[in-house]
Amino acid sequence: MNKDNDYIEDMKYCITINSVGSLMNEKPYPTLEKSNFQDNHVLLPKSSKALNRMDFRLENTFLELVLRLMVFLKLDGMLGYRPIGSGKITYAQEVRYILRKIQEIQPTIRSFNELRSETIDVVIDEYYNEENRKEKTSVYQKLHKIIEFAKYGNDFLPSFLQLDISIILNSKKYEKVKNDYRMESKAKEERGSDRKPYNLVKLKTLVGYAIEYLEKNSEDCLLATKIYIDAKNTNTRGNSRHTHAHKAIKNNSYRFSEPKLSEIQKEISLSNTLYISVNRKKKGLSVERIISSLLDSSKKLEACCIIILLMTTGMRKSEAILLPRYPIISDDDYSNLKRIVYKTARTDEGFEHSMPIPKITKKAIEILSRISEIKDGKSKGNLIIGSPEGDVNADPSQRIQYLINRLCEDIGIKDPPIPHQFRHAIAFLIASINQKNGLELARLFLGHTSITMTLQYMGHYNLMLKKSINELHAKESEHLIGEIINEIKDGRNLYGKKGERLTANYQFKGSYSEEFTDLLNTSLLELIKKGKLAIIQTPVSLCMHDLTKPEEMVCQRGFHINNFIGENPKPSRCEAENCTNAVFTESHVEKLRVGTIDKKLKKRLEKNRFFVESGGFEEDPFSKIISKYENDKKLREVV
Repeated sequence: MNKDNDYIEDMKYCITINSVGSLMNEKPYPTLEKSNFQDNHVLLPKSSKALNRMDFRLENTFLELVLRLMVFLKLDGMLGYRPIGSGKITYAQEVRYILRKIQEIQPTIRSFNELRSETIDVVIDEYYNEENRKEKTSVYQKLHKIIEFAKYGNDFLPSFLQLDISIILNSKKYEKVKNDYRMESKAKEERGSDRKPYNLVKLKTLVGYAIEYLEKNSEDCLLATKIYIDAKNTNTRGNSRHTHAHKAIKNNSYRFSEPKLSEIQKEISLSNTLYISVNRKKKGLSVERIISSLLDSSKKLEACCIIILLMTTGMRKSEAILLPRYPIISDDDYSNLKRIVYKTARTDEGFEHSMPIPKITKKAIEILSRISEIKDGKSKGNLIIGSPEGDVNADPSQRIQYLINRLCEDIGIKDPPIPHQFRHAIAFLIASINQKNGLELARLFLGHTSITMTLQYMGHYNLMLKKSINELHAKESEHLIGEIINEIKDGRNLYGKKGERLTANYQFKGSYSEEFTDLLNTSLLELIKKGKLAIIQTPVSLCMHDLTKPEEMVCQRGFHINNFIGENPKPSRCEAENCTNAVFTESHVEKLRVGTIDKKLKKRLEKNRFFVESGGFEEDPFSKIISKYENDKKLREVV
């Protein structure tokens, strides 16, 4: 509680809605610079830092007061933690939703003493029945904000604003929605987000095109942007922008190579008037095509740069927008970009995140900086701003998707990706390519504070690949079962704890061997089909992983079978020498013998009494397996 807030002490003595209003009306909302308590519309920040004008008016004066008061107290830290960034508008929207619903059911309510449990039941039912609800139980989170208001506020609020939380907790539907919420949250954690992963083949085509277009046409499109902006500014002074653009192209010695711009330039050079053909079919004449061609090429370059930036940095859309123009990019062994992450930060100031970037990304950032500077004439400001056609200072959040859509349409890609899908895709690729430390690398790359969110990102693509991956691993496991069965049939031993457990240290011969191996083969295949067993080939052994016991998979630490959907054990992570899941065939042990300590070195060490007596040779993790194999081999030769 903020001790400097005198209004808290004074509020206890308020007995009406008007008296609370008189106390609070002139006070500015905490952390909001431009909005006061009595304002009908409150300015709340979106993720891009742009301000959203949210309507705080309700028909019921009591509930309107509650809305204003809840947001004010929450932002002042009086109701638990303070939301930051776009969390402020999310909080306000969720509170407004619940209060509007209560207003629909009890339109004349004048205090929380009049709130009925039946009203809460109706709110829950209506929320469940609303169409297009991806998450049916997020109403639980909204109701929890009302409970939070009561838990904290009942200590200092006047009686008509105090709420008996049992009214909510004892409603018939509340316990159900609470349990449903927990089950839905658990299921979401296991399957990852419901956001559909984008097709990687299409993504490769899109990013490849963006890189090629940028490399070939960036200077052309930057000049086109400048000509357009100059023409637009000229138009405001009473001169035709078309006339200005026509003259700028005709009198410029620069020769465009970008296809659309090159064609326009050629037609202008051959024309004796301000007019050129409407299109290639020569149907009529137009001045509009000059302006539209300049604008289209500018948009196309900007779209390509944004796609490259999102794909190679994994930035959220809002982070790309808020990146400063001409940021400092250090050049040592590689280019390194420092940026501010806001979404997962603990304060509105965010935290600094440093990351390596490829040269093409550095170039894309420089071009986006130049485009924005041409638009508004400033060398400082956000990297991405509004459209040159309208208000360049408008929030560009929606425009980013528009630019991506336009580019996809131009190159024939249906179903364009949303900006966040680039982030998911690069995270998946990093984790998949770097099997040993990929998950941690992906976490660091994305700037996640917890590996849990990174795991959910992986789950997006693993849901898509799950079937094919499982089929592939099942086939591999079935093949490796054959190797194990053949070893036993041929009278050879298996080593390692799992290998010895399979045969119980017995050797089977004749019909007993056939009977045992048939039974073992059937049992193992059945476990694989049920998704309970995976057998993988490592450089030194086979590993049999019980997929129902993730706690036994120590070598796969960093992955969680229940979260990383469709993920199977990684051979590169297996540590056979310390693993109870390892199975060593005799051919494996032979390879281990070859790879063990050099004979000359061994002889020298044998003379070192301290080394031998302290068990120096036994420190080799494979020594016991090799020793047992050698003893078995000697016994076999004697027989």
